[in-house]
Amino acid sequence: MTTIVWDGKTLAADGRMTCGNQVTQEDRQKIFLDTVNKVRGATVICYALAGCADMTNRVGEWISLGCPHTVEGQPYEWGEGYFEVIIITTESVFQYCSESNDIIEIFHKVSMGSGGEFAQTAVHMGKDAKASVKIAAEMDLFSGGTGMFINCRTKKMVLKEFEV
Repeated sequence: MTTIVWDGKTLAADGRMTCGNQVTQEDRQKIFLDTVNKVRGATVICYALAGCADMTNRVGEWISLGCPHTVEGQPYEWGEGYFEVIIITTESVFQYCSESNDIIEIFHKVSMGSGGEFAQTAVHMGKDAKASVKIAAEMDLFSGGTGMFINCRTKKMVLKEFEV
């Protein structure tokens, strides 16, 4: 699966993609810049996706619609596959989980994916988002590769790579 961490300033993710127990890619992009769309009135900075990789384009489309629960009176249809999304906006941070089908505003540091619990412990111990992803990857065989991170609380936001 993956490890994604938000530490209140920086969003970081690993780059490993797996199929079953097989590593299929080490540099999968999981963080996406998006300064065009709005969620609950605030401009989106970026978002990250953990779980079913097939959902990448559908999540981007859903965000472009403003993260609706319904479209034309019908529930938004995701199809098969479990996934989680974290959306960083200029004013708030939101988390979505396909199991609950609810987008919630979060006010704390958060991690998700198969390495999420390891990363959350690292964050609790004072590590930043990048370091927490690296620590999680030491414990979780589904996390690793070339990761990406972005400092979302600076004027010039740039997506950068790091070795997990």
